[in-house]
Amino acid sequence: MTSILGLSAFYHDSAAAMVRDGKILAAAQEERFSRKKHDSSYPFHAVEFVLKETKLKLSEVDYIVFYEKPFLKFERLLETYLAFAPKGFKSFSMSMPIWLREKLFQKKILFDELKKHDDIYFRNDTTGWLVTRSGQIFYTSDGGTSWLEQMHDSTAFFRCIGFLDDFNGIAGNLKADTSGKILYRTENKGLSWNVVDSSAISGEIPKGMCGIFVVDSSTVYACGRVFGPAFFIRSFDGGDTWESFNMSDSVGMLIDLYFWDVNHGIMIGGSETDTDSCRMLILYTENAGDSWETVYLGDRVQEWGWKISFPSETIGYVSIQKLPFTDATTEYFLKT
Repeated sequence: MTSILGLSAFYHDSAAAMVRDGKILAAAQEERFSRKKHDSSYPFHAVEFVLKETKLKLSEVDYIVFYEKPFLKFERLLETYLAFAPKGFKSFSMSMPIWLREKLFQKKILFDELKKHDDIYFRNDTTGWLVTRSGQIFYTSDGGTSWLEQMHDSTAFFRCIGFLDDFNGIAGNLKADTSGKILYRTENKGLSWNVVDSSAISGEIPKGMCGIFVVDSSTVYACGRVFGPAFFIRSFDGGDTWESFNMSDSVGMLIDLYFWDVNHGIMIGGSETDTDSCRMLILYTENAGDSWETVYLGDRVQEWGWKISFPSETIGYVSIQKLPFTDATTEYFLKT
């Protein structure tokens, strides 16, 4: 039997469909999940749905097909513009940069979305794990020369991972809106992973996690998510139990965090869930997250914090993500 995953995206009404031996097994439009009319973005949720409905892993799909040939369409556009020149020059000058920078390379974009690695964590020079948005967790014991798939849950969008010691680890799911599977846990070096039961989390259950920071073998902090809602969670017993704090009343989105010790840390994200009005935000705590103080609020909109890196105890960097993704020409970083 031949399974084909069909994709439509980047024009309007993005969608995904699964066909096996000429029979449509499942199909869905992205707008049904994102609630954005005529959503043209990559159909992550639609792909997730058809894989779940057909009980297939992405690795079990024989072919992935896109609905058009970008180079053929580009050729038709050029012929049309030439036929009506100089009329249509304004439209030509606006569309060509996007085509030359992005639309001609949609194959790469599609495969990057399907296979993108979202986080990586190394215990030492040789032992590490990485997670993907396709619900995979990989393990390496040779410094990344080779990787072994330890888990694949097609319903999960793994966004972050951390290990408390050589055996105990936590992975965070970005898209847990309906499943409730917010955290996954291993106690045997990743050989098996189990969903953290909601009864282990006191407070409101988050919708998704973006960042995890392990302080020591007992203390773990996590936050999420991009585009909201904003939650901060913590565990002081190695992940056995968790406390959840809904911070959506004061923060739009939370994406990454860094702690110097059990009490002192920062958390980054955005002031709003609406990306057009969102501003870069950094919060600081000195009491393990009991309270947070805003120590930085950006003066530009359409920006939010993305990643934190401290190469030394006192020197650190924060990267800023900004809109529009495809047209951004200036990259910004914060330094302390």
